Amino acid sequence: MSKVSMENRYKYYYEQLDIRLKEAYDRIHSGLIDRNKYIYLNKNYNFCEIDNIISKIILDDPMIYDISHRSIKTNDGIIEIKIKYMFDNDKKTILDDQIVYKINEIYYSDIFNCTDDFSIEKSVHDWIIKNSVWHKEQSNDRIEESEYHSILGTLLYGRGVCSSIAHTTCLLLNSYGVDCASITGNNHQWNIVKLDDVWYHLDVTYDFNNNYQYFNIDNKTCFLDHECEQNVNCPSMAMNYYVKNRLIASNKYELDRAIIKHIDEDSFMVKILDLNMSDVRNIIMQLRDKYFDLKKIQI
Repeated sequence: MSKVSMENRYKYYYEQLDIRLKEAYDRIHSGLIDRNKYIYLNKNYNFCEIDNIISKIILDDPMIYDISHRSIKTNDGIIEIKIKYMFDNDKKTILDDQIVYKINEIYYSDIFNCTDDFSIEKSVHDWIIKNSVWHKEQSNDRIEESEYHSILGTLLYGRGVCSSIAHTTCLLLNSYGVDCASITGNNHQWNIVKLDDVWYHLDVTYDFNNNYQYFNIDNKTCFLDHECEQNVNCPSMAMNYYVKNRLIASNKYELDRAIIKHIDEDSFMVKILDLNMSDVRNIIMQLRDKYFDLKKIQI
């Protein structure tokens, strides 16, 4: 695949704005990149619009990770946005350099040999799960709790909450050329990913214990246990992990086919539908006799 791109990364929410709001977005985003303490706009915008744009910028650009406080007021007919940052400029530069180094390190260790967007997505998903843990409470370290909510937690420290995991997923995929956005709802954050011009839900946080259950699912499946604040259109399961790899079986033939396809792998999981447990056990016993390499099977 092509080299890592830290410039012009995809901005999902920016693309949804009209020209007037894009102008405000660009001005604010530029000010945050330059780490301005004050950002000024004309009065063509109301406070709600400005606050909403800042929230969209934070979702679009995970490199904006150290805003600790923001306030908005009018001053002589001009809108004044006051920003307080968590780190001084020297510390932010050091952290940015560490992030870029880590993005490139992951690229050469896990992404370089990927042949398509699906394999890039899976490699990012697997890297995060392998190299980080869910952050449940304050650890006995000197890291600020808020850092576990940004890319710093998952990417640099190996520990983060759902927002950290989603921001990291978004940053990595967009850096590797796969369009990705962060989605929120009911105090939770996850991602949508675009493959072959179709959007899919991806929840790496929920997959920590669920073996690709939330890897490229449609709205119908996702909204069984997710509430989404944004209006997203994810209509397909074509790139779902189990569907794409033919790891869904509703009869002996399909289960047999799945095992033949993946028998050389160290481990794999098949999602079994429309069969009761007694039928599944009988099929498994028959397959044990057929495939001598099936050393351990869990149902």
